[in-house]
Amino acid sequence: ERFGVVGRYIELYRLRIFDRWGSLLFETVDPMEGWDGTIAGTAATPGVYVYQVRYKGPTTEAVERLGHVTLLR
Repeated sequence: ERFGVVGRYIELYRLRIFDRWGSLLFETVDPMEGWDGTIAGTAATPGVYVYQVRYKGPTTEAVERLGHVTLLR
């Protein structure tokens, strides 16, 4: 499974994942690519991570969300 935005017609996309100290662990601008729970190819430690996502559909204004995702193994 991957964490990200699900949508067919996304024109603008940026997903970033941070650890609890604010270090950037993952970033993508490809809406077909979500975070797979790894950091540089190594499984991340289970826990809570912060996400920041910005996206825009063809008929909507840009949306930005900040939240938490819990990684379980």
